[in-house]
Formats: sequence, structure tokens, C-alpha cells
Amino acid sequence: KILSRFWDGIPYGTGTSCSVTTLLALAEYYDMKKPWMKDIATPFGGGVCHSHISVCGVVSGALLFLGLKLPVGDEKLGQETSARLGAELIEYVKREFGNDICDKILKIDFNDEEQVKREKADKYESICEPMMRSVCGWVVNELEKLGK
Repeated sequence: KILSRFWDGIPYGTGTSCSVTTLLALAEYYDMKKPWMKDIATPFGGGVCHSHISVCGVVSGALLFLGLKLPVGDEKLGQETSARLGAELIEYVKREFGNDICDKILKIDFNDEEQVKREKADKYESICEPMMRSVCGWVVNELEKLGK
């Protein structure tokens, strides 16, 4: 449900990136959404700048949100907590999805245009969307444990 406003029913290739979707879904859930959030998350899409060989956009979007939700100036939680939760998030993703790197998760060689055409849309639906839901749920559960 957390992603329904940003993702459900949007055909692959017409929506926003995983990083933007994850950040906006979490921000909306916590009533923190701001117009500039899409802009700061955009470069993190597709495994950072669409390189697909770096940290997955779902992870990047969630990490950006944790930084906004648990700012350094928060005397009770702040930087140490957001860094700890970020590390735990990465471990969660590796455990649940086998890796935190975009091309490793999708098992696609993004240099192979034919493979990308053949497989990316289906894997986006079967891997990326469930991953966004899972990661958003994980973040919400962890923040609830902290009373946030």
C-alpha cells in the first residue's frame, strides 16, 4: 500500500526511478513530502546515475529518506542512528535480495542491449517493485521501533 500512489499500475519505462519512488513513498507516508525530493533522488536511479553497477536505487532512496527523517541535529537519534539503520538496511537487502548492486540484483548485463530489451521490464516488475515494497516496509518497521 505504501507505494500505491507512486507506482502501482505505472507501466515500466513511464514512471519514476526506484530511488525517487522509494524516497517519495516514504516521505508521503510520513507526511514529509517536498517538491525538491524528486530532484535530489533522481541521480541515484538505476544504480547511481543509471550506471547499474552501483548501489540499487531502492537502497539509495531509502538511505536518503533515513537522512531526512533522522537528521544530524536530532539530539536523541541523529547521525549515529541513521548510519546504523543504513548499514542494517544494506544487510537486509543483501539477505533478502542477494546483493545491493543494481545489475547483480537483476542479473542483467546492462552493456548487452538485447538482454536489457528482453529482460528489464519483466525483472522491474518481478524484482524491483516487490523490493521497493519490502524496503519501504522495513524502514517503516524500524522507525516505529524508534518511536518515529
